[in-house]
Amino acid sequence: MRFCRYCGASIKEDDEICYSCGACVCPRTKYEEEKENENKYVKPRSIGSAILLSIITLGIYYIFWFIKVNDEMLELRRKKGLPGLIVFVLDVVTLGIYSKFWSYRMGTYAGETTNDSKTGMGIIFLILSLCNLTFANVIILQSVINSSSYNCE
Repeated sequence: MRFCRYCGASIKEDDEICYSCGACVCPRTKYEEEKENENKYVKPRSIGSAILLSIITLGIYYIFWFIKVNDEMLELRRKKGLPGLIVFVLDVVTLGIYSKFWSYRMGTYAGETTNDSKTGMGIIFLILSLCNLTFANVIILQSVINSSSYNCE
């Protein structure tokens, strides 16, 4: 006896459809299981809500958002790097100098993720950072994460 992975109802071994919820319960291929687990910690986030929360909380949510975007981008690209909290502390300690390096690196990762490495996203992110628009980099990174995250729905 098996159980539906969507509603939990019991199903027969040879059933291909759950008669309780109507979902396909065919055995998953190895590719489907890998794809399901690939980005399980990378969740899409509403950019508008994140901006609004950042304004309402006077920037406190932005710090959380910055940390999460860093960690999720590293997870998405399967890269090793500094955790978001360490990046934030380094940015504060170096009075914003580290954010220039971070912006370039994350821009490069964003270009790789979108298969758009010819436009020089790293340079664009660096220019935005030099103009003190690092929050724009975070918005763009969140957009890349949202478009790249695996959504089962």
